Amino acid sequence: MKLWFALIRAELLKLKRTLALAMIFVAPAVVVILQVALLLNNKEGWGLDVDMWKFFSNSITSMWAIFMLPLFSALVVALIYNYEHANNGWLKLFALPVPKSMIIATKQLVSTGIVFASMLALLAATIIGGFVLDALHPKMSFPMDIPILTLLGRSGLVFLSSLALIAIQNWVSMRWSTLSVSLGAGIAGTFVALFASGWKYGHFYPWLIPIRVLHGQEQSWYWIAFFVGSVGGLVLFVGGLIDAVKREAMG
Repeated sequence: MKLWFALIRAELLKLKRTLALAMIFVAPAVVVILQVALLLNNKEGWGLDVDMWKFFSNSITSMWAIFMLPLFSALVVALIYNYEHANNGWLKLFALPVPKSMIIATKQLVSTGIVFASMLALLAATIIGGFVLDALHPKMSFPMDIPILTLLGRSGLVFLSSLALIAIQNWVSMRWSTLSVSLGAGIAGTFVALFASGWKYGHFYPWLIPIRVLHGQEQSWYWIAFFVGSVGGLVLFVGGLIDAVKREAMG
């Protein structure tokens, strides 16, 4: 266990030299600020029967799931692996008396943990944004009784259903040493999702699964999408790990 903590700490120290850790807070803040600005521009507000916490959190989580989450994960994963690709770090790492599988698994774990931390930051920013709107908009009222369990549950669903997406980014970033390939895969996947959001087989497409899971509870394919995104993601993580162990050279 001490070895795991040492490897995780080493990865986080490397990331301190990049934008990855700062983006845990910046990316959620950008999404919330945009939503707050849009709602402040609506001078009329909504009817009294509107559940503002539900409406506001749905708007933010939707934007996060379809757009910011895949871009954020692409950036973070690319930076995690690029450090080794750019500095001959693989040779140094694999010379250590540490199993190769553990080194790769640590990178997978850290990238997934950073995405999870960003989801918590998004939840906190959503609550802060709600109170800002309550204070600044005369026709929008956010009750003090925050439905925290509901918000946590929805965030958890989005996170778990994004595991396939994160696993693919890990695999791509591990296999190709060029930063542009890793980022390009994430950007391309995101924009395909934006233009194909209504695709009937979107619940099999990793970049669409989080948004489908968020809003598809009444659909027959809901649990299929969740299974593909979560369990399928774990399978992809294992596949990437096995591929990395078998490879003689990285990148």
